[in-house]
Amino acid sequence: NIEQGKKYKVVFYARSTGPLNLAVSFTGPNGVGNLASTVITGSASDFSNWTKVEAVLEAKATSRNSRLQLTTTAKGVIWLDQVSAMPVDTYKGHGFRSDLFQMLLDMKPSFIRFPGGCFVEGEALRNAFRWKASVGPWEERPGHFGDVWKYWTDD
Repeated sequence: NIEQGKKYKVVFYARSTGPLNLAVSFTGPNGVGNLASTVITGSASDFSNWTKVEAVLEAKATSRNSRLQLTTTAKGVIWLDQVSAMPVDTYKGHGFRSDLFQMLLDMKPSFIRFPGGCFVEGEALRNAFRWKASVGPWEERPGHFGDVWKYWTDD
């Protein structure tokens, strides 16, 4: 879902065996039509290790079923990780919709249970959720192994 005139921040990590020339764009539902785009370029040495890439795209049209596409015409190998596209106008830049978070603030709840259920308690205290470790930039959070579901979560 993108809206005309709104800005969206695209963040990802990239690594490449050669120079990088990567088009980052929002397209229509069938991958057709350019609704917003930019090009990320860099030398092979810029991307020989994992490099964080950030770009802001402004939507030229509205689409309820848009696609985020990362494409290149260059030969070589590109690795991508942790790709994200979020509206810029979130609550304090943290990813929450401003209107929904404002409704929550207006209710002035005396407490909020987050998260709930097995995720909080884990199977044992050693793997219980530690909320303080889930605050801050997500790439700096340690994460934890969830005994209940048997996979690593990045919190």
